[in-house]
Amino acid sequence: MSSQIKLLDIELSQPIATIANLDGYDTLQGLVKLRGTPIGGIQVPIANGCCPAAILTEAILLRCSRAIAQQSVFDRLGNPSTNWNDSTPALDWLQPETAHPMPLSVSVVFCVESENLAISECLASLETIAPVAHEIFVVESNPTSDTLAQLLASHYPHFRYLQASGMNAARNLATATAQGDIVAFTEAQCHVDANWLNAIATSFDRNPEAIALTGLVVTNLLETETQNASEQYSFNHGFDRRWHHLSQTPHWRDFGTMQLRTKLNMAFRRTALAYLGGFDEALVYGGELDLFCRVLLSGQMLIYEPSAIVRYHPAPMPAALHEQAKRNGLGFAAYLKAIWLKYPQYRRQIAVLGGWKLARSLLALRHNRLMATELQSNWHGFASGQSSNHFLAKLPVTTRLTAVREVNLSEPLPTWTDLREYEAVRVYVIAAGWPIGSVDIQHRGQVVSARRLQDAIAQTLTLPLLAIPYQHDQQAAWAAIEIQLRQALRAEFSAELPVASQTLAPDLPVSIVITTCDRPDDLRNCLTRLLAQQTQRPIEIVVADNRPHSNLTPPVIAEFPTVKFGAGSTSGRILWPQRRDRGND
Repeated sequence: MSSQIKLLDIELSQPIATIANLDGYDTLQGLVKLRGTPIGGIQVPIANGCCPAAILTEAILLRCSRAIAQQSVFDRLGNPSTNWNDSTPALDWLQPETAHPMPLSVSVVFCVESENLAISECLASLETIAPVAHEIFVVESNPTSDTLAQLLASHYPHFRYLQASGMNAARNLATATAQGDIVAFTEAQCHVDANWLNAIATSFDRNPEAIALTGLVVTNLLETETQNASEQYSFNHGFDRRWHHLSQTPHWRDFGTMQLRTKLNMAFRRTALAYLGGFDEALVYGGELDLFCRVLLSGQMLIYEPSAIVRYHPAPMPAALHEQAKRNGLGFAAYLKAIWLKYPQYRRQIAVLGGWKLARSLLALRHNRLMATELQSNWHGFASGQSSNHFLAKLPVTTRLTAVREVNLSEPLPTWTDLREYEAVRVYVIAAGWPIGSVDIQHRGQVVSARRLQDAIAQTLTLPLLAIPYQHDQQAAWAAIEIQLRQALRAEFSAELPVASQTLAPDLPVSIVITTCDRPDDLRNCLTRLLAQQTQRPIEIVVADNRPHSNLTPPVIAEFPTVKFGAGSTSGRILWPQRRDRGND
């Protein structure tokens, strides 16, 4: 029997509440967001149809604490007036974001290839973003009836209906008709997130050098064995932004555009899409893979933006899952043939990519029956994709040299356009008058936007930046941050916590273990305060030294005769305390 998984979003800028009415589910799988940005995922068990807020919070603290800190630093880097000498309380990190108008207009293209029983739910999700969309097109490929057209006319008259022979032709027709700055595509088995369009528009606005974008795709249902099995085709590619671009000599892996995300969630600058010639209408399958490849080989940039979220409805029955595997095989094979014809100068890399895919599929056959379907479809896929037009690759000419730059966080982050001849840039970061560290960005001759610099600094230097108010002691800083986060998250559900039904017996002894490593002054203060506590309960205090050979701890212990001393190790193991009255051993 397959596990029943309840899928849910958890927004940290809203109070964490106990989730009830979960009867029939075994597990809750949460997509954790901070002000609309996905930062991680959790899985927690469900008991008695309920998942308490306390359990959710502990799972979030365990899996997402560092991601929360990183996102807070990312947000603060966007403000040059940030005072890095002040330790911003973790509670402030969880505040809701002020809404901003969309910086660019976005036309939405909703692609329908065949009749879909869940089409009404998908259209309803588009309705939620209609107020911010420039326009919404519903394009149908090779319709067999007028059912969809009638549904739109009666329930969604403000959606524009188009039809064409073939999906790529339908996409191109919508693009030619669209008026928005950006054209965003999704498909009939998908529900779009409420923040989808704003995330797309913001990313393009802050990365003016990018012409294409893909986003996070997560499943919206895992309730059958088949749906759980479909996760092997998961389009979830993580929570880190990535910038894809090529250098003058692309590697064979660079042609694996099936790894650059998916047709279920993609967007392009409308003028750039027209310049590239749109989708190749000669391809029945793999049109999006071919277009991604042409974007990169034209010397342009593609961004993966996890804040742009789409949810897809996985195949509920085995036959539908095999159909999905079949389409995957057809699409990849058609793509390989198309770029083989278009880019003869890269046929060696394309051949290696095909061999890698074949070997990987054969190795997976033993434990994945769907691979047989996909492999069989690969052969049929070579029959499609008859385009033989040669496209010029305009990749930047770079050297293996690394540029060096310096940024001061008291000033707005720059955008660098003068790095075309360099493969990478090393950036030295100064904050609050201190050199904090450096980050390396492999930009391959592309423009390095302020947004990309902001992301690189947040990913690499979050802890050094947060440690500035703690005299650059990263260990002390993180300990304080964890305490603040725990207090901030737990404060939201403290009223729900049950009151203990009974207290411990007053004569029950308690042992307190303190670990230390060459911090005699802190240890002395800690012991002084502990021994000042007033209680009738028997208390045993044990100090474990993780660096006993330094001999900094024993003089402090000598000041407190009732404290026991233990030797530790760098691995964190605590050894038995050493008694001073060795004559009694």
